[in-house]
Amino acid sequence: MVHSGTLGTWIWNIRSISKADEVIAFLKSKGVSEAYLAYHPQTPHEEYRNFVRQCSLSRIRVAPIGADAAWILERGAREFRQFLDWFREYQAGCGSVEEKFYGIHFDVEPHQLAEWETQTAFVVERYKEFVLAAERFCREENVLLEVDIPFWFDKYTVADRDEQLPLSEFCIRHCDTTLLMSYRDNARAAFECGKFELGLSEKYKKKVSLALETGKIYEEVNITFYHLGTKALERELRELARLVQEQSNPHEIGYAVHYYECWSTLPEYGHPKGADYPHWNPNYA
Repeated sequence: MVHSGTLGTWIWNIRSISKADEVIAFLKSKGVSEAYLAYHPQTPHEEYRNFVRQCSLSRIRVAPIGADAAWILERGAREFRQFLDWFREYQAGCGSVEEKFYGIHFDVEPHQLAEWETQTAFVVERYKEFVLAAERFCREENVLLEVDIPFWFDKYTVADRDEQLPLSEFCIRHCDTTLLMSYRDNARAAFECGKFELGLSEKYKKKVSLALETGKIYEEVNITFYHLGTKALERELRELARLVQEQSNPHEIGYAVHYYECWSTLPEYGHPKGADYPHWNPNYA
């Protein structure tokens, strides 16, 4: 793939690290430069270190994924602390810099909580406090803080330093990388999803990433390349990079494809359109 900027992907199945050669060969073939790896506390640290070390040798950096929305609430506080303790212990036990995680990649989505429907303002405030706690921890550990957010977070505002900011701007201000789930089936639509946040990248001297989807997810608007395939995905990713270069001026840009397990099995021209395919919907090709 030809683009300027990092290219990342999520690895959700922790068993994938036992097939490091196969996984890394695929990542290298696609030009992936960073991998977001599932958190699985029962997996021995040495298995993580072996995978991270092999990725490092291929110039692919790795961060663990923290992905439990309940961590922002009191009922998930204990599990959140356990994750941070796990990360600290892992980093401290590494024998070389090649074994260390470069940061933490939080895919914590507050809108997944049941409370979002009835207590949205409360949940937004709790998410804000979660980001600040994550920021403090990452600064203490001297690692990068990354968050995945939906592009529509700019609809919500939070108070920060005597200002009212869109939630997406708050994330860009406090995180090293803010990754937008700009899931659309074409470059122009994905670019439009992130236009506001790309404009803030230069303001805060922070990295913004745009992501595309390959999983089997059918929504009212098409968000996936599942039925379109790798040819279309790679074409639109190149076009997305062109649009960013020509129509935006981010301080630092990244791209990502969600996610390894689907991407690596995606046919060149997509999966067959089954009985569940929304043929009736004009938003689908």
